Amino acid sequence: MRKAGGIIALVAGIFAVLAAAFSIMSGDGALASNHPTALYLAYGAVLSSFLVILAGALILGTSSAVPVGLLIICSIIGMILGETMVTGCLALALIGGILAPFEKSPGGRASTWLRATGVVVSSLLLTAVIVLVGLRLTTNELDVRKEMPGLPG
Repeated sequence: MRKAGGIIALVAGIFAVLAAAFSIMSGDGALASNHPTALYLAYGAVLSSFLVILAGALILGTSSAVPVGLLIICSIIGMILGETMVTGCLALALIGGILAPFEKSPGGRASTWLRATGVVVSSLLLTAVIVLVGLRLTTNELDVRKEMPGLPG
């Protein structure tokens, strides 16, 4: 599972960097206000995405637990700082970080308890991310409606 978690983190980190770059260049979401704080948050998301890529590479190269912790922390920070697309990509990296410490047993197959725990944790995380993204989209829609009172609804 360590290799799978590292590969998932690498791919998710690359997509998160692309999503953050697209978000900055297109000026969507909070960046449309041209407020400096929004730009700092976007650059923080780019930095955390690069750190996720670094942590994914370190997970593949070492057996230490430090890169796994770095991956989990950076993906959570990036999910907080980034826009919706970045949050979705880094949620996948977070799942990879949770899967990374689980190794196979010497017999070649992971224990049933370990597999069941991984499925439950991944399902809960995916559900939490879907709820958070939905809340973020709803909040953004409410903010737009406050700024433009002529919109229906």
